[in-house]
Order: sequence, then structure tokens, then C-alpha cells
Amino acid sequence: MRYLMHLSVEDFHDIVDTIVNNRFQEILSALRTSQDQKKLLKIEEVATIFRVTPRTIRTWVRKRKIRDHWMGGRQYFIHSEINDLLHGK
Repeated sequence: MRYLMHLSVEDFHDIVDTIVNNRFQEILSALRTSQDQKKLLKIEEVATIFRVTPRTIRTWVRKRKIRDHWMGGRQYFIHSEINDLLHGK
């Protein structure tokens, strides 16, 4: 605590700025990861990821090997779920 008393206002400001900036970067990184995990993919994108046809993806959905989600009459897949399948989770 005594050390802080010997700091100039500018040095103190720089330290606080560095701490806040580092924390901001951590939060921003976490948000980006969260957004990627909730990203929706179309069937064509999923087919490209697995290097198969959209028809194969539809077959997998029917056989419950892969999970789809319907919104507004359109079929989507959640990026994090597809990523988990790719990595055997």
C-alpha cells in the first residue's frame, strides 16, 4: 500500500489503464468464443465441414446422428454442437 503512495498520478493512471485493458481483452475474447459457439450454420455449411452432401446430413438427422434446429421454417445447426461432433465430444 505504501508503494502506491509514492506513485505519480500518471504512473497510477497507466497501471489502472493496463489492468482495465487486460480485463477488457479477456472479456472480449470470452464473448467472441460464446458468439462462435451459438453461431447457426446452414445445412450446406455443415455438409462442407464434414465433406459430405446435404443429402447425407439430412440422412444423419433422420438417424439422429446429428441434431438440427428449426427456426422460421428453416433448418439450422449450432456451431458448438457440430464442433463437438467433429472432435468426438
